[in-house]
Amino acid sequence: MLDTPPFLDEPVSPQRASNVANIGSILLEQGYLTRENIEQILRLQKAQPVRFGVAAQHLGLLTADDVEQVLAQQFNSPKLPLGQGGSLPELVAAFDPHGAAADILRGIRSQLLVQGLADQRKTLAIVGVDDERGNSLLAANLAIMFSQLNKKIVLIDANLRSERQQVIFNVPRGYGLADVLAGRAGIDALIEMADLPGLSLLVAGTLAPNPAELLGRGVFRQLHVALLQRFDLVFIDSCGFGAQGEALALARQIDGAVISARMDQTRCHDVALTGARLRQAGIEVLGSVLLHHCAMTL
Repeated sequence: MLDTPPFLDEPVSPQRASNVANIGSILLEQGYLTRENIEQILRLQKAQPVRFGVAAQHLGLLTADDVEQVLAQQFNSPKLPLGQGGSLPELVAAFDPHGAAADILRGIRSQLLVQGLADQRKTLAIVGVDDERGNSLLAANLAIMFSQLNKKIVLIDANLRSERQQVIFNVPRGYGLADVLAGRAGIDALIEMADLPGLSLLVAGTLAPNPAELLGRGVFRQLHVALLQRFDLVFIDSCGFGAQGEALALARQIDGAVISARMDQTRCHDVALTGARLRQAGIEVLGSVLLHHCAMTL
């Protein structure tokens, strides 16, 4: 914690002193500012009633993005610098958590919470009508959004015909869900996302020629039980609901599903058919999301 510099001879409220101390501590720890820089900022604040971040920008000590990063940390809403770790920029929940697309995602999160997700519902499948990456991006962003509620989240890539989450998060290729189901790996195949606290990832792993059979094995039920003991919520990125029908193989583990469709590409009939098939399998459909092309402009 920073002491109030002695040259400030006017009284400082406890709330303001605490706020400055918290911001200053983060800035010092992150290497954004030195103690001398903070003294410069406080001198300017004494002369002009401006916020700490505004003063720092005025003095050329911080950029607007620097200030946003620090405020995000202070309010426990981490924001990653764009491109960090090589993840796709469409991960707006991580790279632009205060933007318009993230606000829409936050609204979806609120609706899911109202419907009991994280309470009586613990496993959510994001099911695409079409087999394309927009569904996987939606799953990744929702998983990040829920992890920002200080919850432990695991995101499973059940697209065993093509690795989606491995590409989205740019994690090294290695063992994943298919390998666990085939008995080639254990729960240690989970990847903890260091830059996204609370989020873990189980990638698809080795591409399998028989995904529906693998997902229908009892091993998946055992894995699901083990994950529920370690995590608050399990998110499943399910492949497109086509002829293969892998989504149905997951039915007994899913508490609810969100259907994703593409604007100007997915037919309303196909959305309705997907919903009907999920309900026939005993899966409750909690809602649907319309994606603009494959980007996260929801």
